[in-house]
Formats: sequence, structure tokens, C-alpha cells
Amino acid sequence: AIWAGMVVLSTLLAASLGPKLGELADRKRSRMPLLRWTSWIAISGTACLFLVTKSHIASAILLFIVANTAFLLATFLYDATLAEVSTVKNSGMMSSLAWGTGYLGRLVGLFLSLTKGGAEPGRLRSIFAISAFLFLALSLPLLLTRATSTPMAVAGLPTKQRASVLTVLRSFSGNEIRSRFFWSYFLYSNGVSAILYFTSIYATTTLGYTLDNLLWLFVAMSLVAVPSVVFFGWLASRLGHISTLRIVVASWFLVVVVVAFIDGRTFAVVACIAGGLLGPVQALSRSLFRIIFPAESIDRKSVV
Repeated sequence: AIWAGMVVLSTLLAASLGPKLGELADRKRSRMPLLRWTSWIAISGTACLFLVTKSHIASAILLFIVANTAFLLATFLYDATLAEVSTVKNSGMMSSLAWGTGYLGRLVGLFLSLTKGGAEPGRLRSIFAISAFLFLALSLPLLLTRATSTPMAVAGLPTKQRASVLTVLRSFSGNEIRSRFFWSYFLYSNGVSAILYFTSIYATTTLGYTLDNLLWLFVAMSLVAVPSVVFFGWLASRLGHISTLRIVVASWFLVVVVVAFIDGRTFAVVACIAGGLLGPVQALSRSLFRIIFPAESIDRKSVV
């Protein structure tokens, strides 16, 4: 219950702060500074979790909420940069390659975690330190750059209306494709996020996984995820983003149904299949977003 509360609260905070952050990025040409600040907060909060012990439960809860909120906000702003580094034609592959690179970093972190000995509480704390270090290392090009991004105008809207989140939402109602994508993404992305957050709890409390079992499971999922996300990025360039995303979301639905009827022996196989679908659903959603809004205010729409 505490874990669920922390996840829900940090998600609600990010959802509340995100639109205003996007407006600020649009108006002040300040996406990169905002992205740097949210990244620093996420990295610092994650690193500080290494220092907490059983006697600092309240501090651990607060640090997690701050770190996860900052991470979600940084992800919103990071996703918005896809329009600047890709074209409509190659956005699917660019987004997929970025997710694949992230999974390679995850593999490094998992293998480092597996090399740590000692009692389980200490090993769990060390994972936060390793994660913060890798987050910092992979973010250095971003954190050290001084470049700022150029804001994109919202086509067809007067300048005085461009800072209004409500105006952006109203613009969806006049476009069936955008409206359907917005609400579909809201539903399936939250479903996938819930599965992601609670997989570890299900595996440990229901199936009896140890920490090592769990880490090796995540290694296997990541090994599947790297080629899978690249494959689906290629498939999107052949079948189209919407058709490919439908395949991925339908596959997620089947995975969830199957999990309800399996035991611990086959859970790892199904989890690896889910790992192969996690990157594609996120990468293709981001690139489809870039296609649907090719020349508009990506910052505000991404956080909405």
C-alpha cells in the first residue's frame, strides 16, 4: 500500500506540474535548462536513497516521491526533443534506438548489482547508488551542454493563446486522430506503467523470487528488449506507426491475460515477452506523437 501510494502521488505531482513546465518551455525557450534541472533532481534523489536505512522510512518515502516526480518531468521534456533530432520518416527508428541504448545501460547496472555481495538490505541500497551513477554518466552530454531549444509555434492559434493548456486540449477535440490517440495513450500507457511498477512486488511476494532471481529476470528481459525495440522500430517504417502500435498494444493485452493463469515456472517466459514489448510501446508512442504534431508546440503537448 505504501509503494502504491508513493507511485500514485509522484505521478499526480508530475501530471500537475508537467503542463505548466511545458508552457514555460514553450514561452521562454528553456527546455534544455528545465531538462537539466529535473535530471539533476532525479539523479540526486536516487543517490540519496543509498543513504537511508530502516530507521529513515519517512525520508526514504520523501526522497522517492521527489526523485520519481523529477524523473517523470525530465522524461516529458526529453521526449519532446525527438522532433528536433529526427524527421517524420525516421522518427520511429530514432526513438527505438534511443530506448535500445537505455536498455544497454540498464544491463550494465543489473550486472553491477549482481556483483555486489552482502546482506539483501545493503544490496538493495547499493542499487540506488549504481542507478544514480549510470543516470549521471549517460546524462553528462545533456547536463554539460549550454544549448537551448527553439520553441515551436502552435499552428493556427493566436500568439496570446499559445500558453494555455486548455487551448491545447480544445484543439484535440477538433481532430479525431489526435483525440483518439490522446485518450488511447492515456489508457494503455497507464496500464503498462502499473505493470512495470508492480512486477517486482508480484514476483517476490507471490512467486517467492529472491533478489538474485529478480535481477537475473530483469537481465533476461533487457536482453530481449534491445533487439525487440529495434525490430519494432524497423517494422513501423514498413507497416506504419499506428498498425505497429496496435500489434504491440494487443500483445500487451494478451500478456496480461496469460499472467492471470500461469504459475511461477512460466512467469519468467511471459515476463521476457513483456520486456520485449515495453520498449516498443513507449518508443512508438513517442514517435507517433512526433508525427501527429509535426510542427507544433511539442513541449506542451508532451506534458499534457
